[in-house]
Amino acid sequence: MLRSLSDTLRASARAEDTTFPLRELFLDPVSHRVRYVALDAGRWFETVEVIVAARLLRPGQSATEEDQDWVLDLTPQAVEAAPRWTHGEDSGDGRPLSVEHWPPVVVGPFGHTTAPLMVWAQMSQSAQEMRPPHPPAEASISVAADEAQAPGPDVDSLDRATGWLGKPVFGTDGELGVVADIGFDADSMRIAYIVVDNDKLLSSRQAAFPLSALRHRAGAEGHFVLDARTADMETAPSPEELGLRGPGHAGFFAPV
Repeated sequence: MLRSLSDTLRASARAEDTTFPLRELFLDPVSHRVRYVALDAGRWFETVEVIVAARLLRPGQSATEEDQDWVLDLTPQAVEAAPRWTHGEDSGDGRPLSVEHWPPVVVGPFGHTTAPLMVWAQMSQSAQEMRPPHPPAEASISVAADEAQAPGPDVDSLDRATGWLGKPVFGTDGELGVVADIGFDADSMRIAYIVVDNDKLLSSRQAAFPLSALRHRAGAEGHFVLDARTADMETAPSPEELGLRGPGHAGFFAPV
């Protein structure tokens, strides 16, 4: 059963009678399998993203074509006790904070001086003191909670699936377009197709290429190279033909 990244990020994972929206998929850069997923375990207006192993997810029995939810083999309490994902402890954009190029002193418009490193250290200490304690490992959820655990450093070494979206794609004779979506097998959790949008406003088309066509990826933020020609953008199957619903025109495939 094929699922698309764009549909998955609009879906939720059901743990018993509780649903948790899916926020991110973490890919093994070698095997191209989904290893972990990030779920929003917050309540009301609070966002709390936790990491659970992808092998605990299985496709739900869809009652309708629009039902793309997943079933999570965990209790709701175990999900809430899973490790937090903070998109990087030091910065809000998921990247480690670098202070090596900060100036020692900054002079303001009225001659006042400020030491950025000292201010940052004070704010970090205050944030640490205000951080709530981790939820207790209650005996009733300890077994399921152990299944939910995912080492933070291991997650950091994986690819974020959303990081593939929008990246340029080149073929053997020129540029094909940009990555618009990813199709993966819901049973093996392995990427099966890369959906490429030709990035043309008036003659837009999306084509799905099998993962076997991937020849090179230039780093985590770089481009993709496929064993395909520009003419293949017209003959390769569309995502709809493979059962993958198109995410929209290029530039609009960010998760919602």
